Parts: sequence; C-alpha cells; structure tokens
Amino acid sequence: MTNYSNNAYLSTALDSTDNHFSLDRENDPWSLSVVEAFVLSALEPSTGSLRDIDPAVFAKSLAAAVLMDLSLADRIDNDINELFILDPTPLNDSVLDSVLDKISKAPVLTPYSIGYWIDTISSDSTQILYDYISRLTNKGLLKDNPSFNFFFWMMPVRTTKKVSTESLDLILENLKSLLIDQEVPSSRDIMFTGLLHSCGLLKFFFNQEELNNASGRIHEVAGMDLISQHILKPIQKAEI
Repeated sequence: MTNYSNNAYLSTALDSTDNHFSLDRENDPWSLSVVEAFVLSALEPSTGSLRDIDPAVFAKSLAAAVLMDLSLADRIDNDINELFILDPTPLNDSVLDSVLDKISKAPVLTPYSIGYWIDTISSDSTQILYDYISRLTNKGLLKDNPSFNFFFWMMPVRTTKKVSTESLDLILENLKSLLIDQEVPSSRDIMFTGLLHSCGLLKFFFNQEELNNASGRIHEVAGMDLISQHILKPIQKAEI
C-alpha cells in the first residue's frame, strides 16, 4: 500500500491536471472526492459549523457533488437536461453505490432530468453529510472540537470537529491556480468550480476585489459544467 504524507495526498487529489478522483480506497486511501472537498469547503474552519449558506442550496449542492463523483468515475453521463447510466458496476462506496443503483433502475429510453436526481438525492442530504463527516474525520481532515454542534434541516449535526487548515489551503491554492492564474481546467476543476459558484461558497475563499477581477474566468469555467447549473433552478422556480 502506498503511503502519502498529508500534503502529498491532498496535492495529488487536488492536482488540476488529474481528470479523475481516485476511488480506489485500498491503493489510494487518502484520495479526496468531490463530495469530500465540497463538505470541507462548506464548513467553518474554526468550529466545523456550516458556513452561511441556505440549507436548501447546500442540500442540492451536496447531491450535485455526488453526481459529479459518479460522472468522474465513468458511471453516469448527462446532456444539457438529462442524466443516464453508463456503467452500473458498484464502486465499493456506500453513498455512491446507493445512488448509482437508483439511477440504474430508472427508465433508459426516457431518462430523468439532472434536476430530478438532484432533488431525489438531496432528500437524503443529512445522512450523506453525516457519512462524509465520518470519512473526513477518519482521514484526519476534521479535528476534535468538542464544544460545538450545529443544526442542519433542524437536525443536530454533532461534528465536534474543526476543519484542517492544511486541506483548505490546498483547496484555495488549486482554485487560485485555476481562476487567478488561469491554468487549463480538468473535468474535475470545472465541476468543483461550478459547484462552489452555484452555492455561493467562492466568497469564502476570495475577497470581493479578487472575485470581481476573476468574474469572467469564474463564469467561463463554471459555465462549462451542466450539473451545477441545475442546483438553483428548482429554488428559483419556487421563488417566482
């Protein structure tokens, strides 16, 4: 089994030249999935509480991140509106395999929309969040903070954790390389940027001046991703 230092495995997981997150937990136990990177980004570093983000948007973003991991693992694909199965083979991942099983049982000739699957998966968002908090704790990326709990969808989420600053620094480094230095994005970069942009998390990594200067680049990269574009659509329709 290959050994990785914290910096090495996070750098590898967030390397913008790598198009796929490794899901081979046995040979690469410290790989970082889109969902894991998203959860780390969505938690307040010092307390482990959820950042100032609408719970409905967070739930849908978490669901979108699950779909992104399945897409990067070549299990699903999508066009502008619809999502369909490519390969139903399980990934030995409880969350991803559960969603993959549901998608594999959906109609083939009349596939469901991306929005449908985001809504369906987001209904299990609290349990998914619990699961990934446990994974990140086992990887050492969430650390003890016994004085704090927080609520999500009126449910107590007892993280008792705070976020590893090293992991957030490497996420920020990757985002800066992509959005400020304008490095060529990989599929994963495009998805993750679209995800953070759609749910409003980029403001926690860049100041307003940086966001203004990189606005064109952010929209360019985020606009390439089709899954994240469906995060806000149901909410926007409900508000009309």
